[in-house]
Amino acid sequence: VKDAIKNTLLGFKYWVDEPGETVMYMGSENHRILFHVAEYLAGQLYPTAEFTNSRQRGLFHIAKARMFIMEWLRQRGRFGFDEWHSNAYYPVTLSALLNLYDFANYNDCKLRLLTRNVLHYMFFNLAADTFEGVFGTAHARSYTTSLKYPDLEHTAAVCWLLFGRGSLHGGSGMATVPLASSDYELPELIYKIATDRKKICFSRQQQGILPGPEPSANFVVYKTPDYMLSAVQDYCKGHCEPSLSIGQVTFADKTVVFFSCPYTSGEGSGLRPDYWAGNAVLPRAVQYHNVLAMTWQLNDITWMTHCFFEQEKFDEVLFKGNWVFARKGKGYLAIWSQNGMKVADYGQYAGRELICYARENTWLIECGREANWGDFKNFVHAVSSSSIKVENDRIVYDSPSIGRFITGWDAQPSVAGRPIQLRDYPLLESPFGKAQYGSGEMILNYGQEELHLHFNI
Repeated sequence: VKDAIKNTLLGFKYWVDEPGETVMYMGSENHRILFHVAEYLAGQLYPTAEFTNSRQRGLFHIAKARMFIMEWLRQRGRFGFDEWHSNAYYPVTLSALLNLYDFANYNDCKLRLLTRNVLHYMFFNLAADTFEGVFGTAHARSYTTSLKYPDLEHTAAVCWLLFGRGSLHGGSGMATVPLASSDYELPELIYKIATDRKKICFSRQQQGILPGPEPSANFVVYKTPDYMLSAVQDYCKGHCEPSLSIGQVTFADKTVVFFSCPYTSGEGSGLRPDYWAGNAVLPRAVQYHNVLAMTWQLNDITWMTHCFFEQEKFDEVLFKGNWVFARKGKGYLAIWSQNGMKVADYGQYAGRELICYARENTWLIECGREANWGDFKNFVHAVSSSSIKVENDRIVYDSPSIGRFITGWDAQPSVAGRPIQLRDYPLLESPFGKAQYGSGEMILNYGQEELHLHFNI
């Protein structure tokens, strides 16, 4: 067995510039760091042996892989993640970084320090942007099972291990086992952020350096003690995106609500985009604090937009005209569909899905809390009594909480007469931290405590 392992390590194709054919995909963010770390650790294990595929010594592979790893780490600290807030690929990336932190040459202080800082950044994202252990934000890459069943999110077990909230059912253990056995220590400041159940936080983030019409994503997270709402702002509207989750509302007891435009009625990663994950056509999403609008224009290969809405998980549900209202504990939800909605009445999603077949449609969400509205009936009355109009392809909604909210496919979004900024966010702008996009410097804070992370080393 040892000989087979050694032969595999020495004969492996570690990167695209090496000889041999391969069916392995090397281009995505998580794959890159997996290949580089594997090459680095293999070279470190056999520094003077000749690697039979490349015909280079292990020391060569250490030097080559380290160059790629350092650049990958610096890019994450400066520009965030291409697979931002991915509840599918965060654990994959974490597994590589945790192994690198634990097994890289102890004297390579710069590499280990930079690896630790990126781990801090990733765990901060989990701490600040999870709700009761659910990474319930918009996601660059997410799949149907993780979306529908938060217990099975691949980040759920990591959150359980670090913060005590989440689920051990989540994922394959790819990150959980390396984390449980690692020398890595979570800063107490990040733990305090994760376990704060009282603070109301609105954060803006810009992440990613990808080619295409939108090289980075600008997204927001609005988190309260009773719910969390998140969306990616005005991102590639009209384009097909195989695994991006555009927006989500997350409540207690792992109750989630999210939207998509399916390409097929089937489900599974081989169908991307499928019935729930990804979008055959992306909407224009605009969020301001507790209000979110998603405007869709369908094409000839799409037939509807829909909402994952499990009525039985809510304490109260009320349909009223084009609105549906729901209460979960002390959190309130209102969903409006411009052209009405149909509750699925057959199949596995009967009673658990809201559907609109209109070719052009805006879904509007407003969230609230008992702390602001008192009784649920007050929230229902205030929202359902508010004016909402379609004016020259603009949606004009007089929200009872934020004022006049204007959105639409091409409209200039605004709230209470002020334009809503949709692009050029900082890397992080939050009550818990700040960093300019591209700067490589980040400050995390909780109360009077601060943690400075440097990525330009």
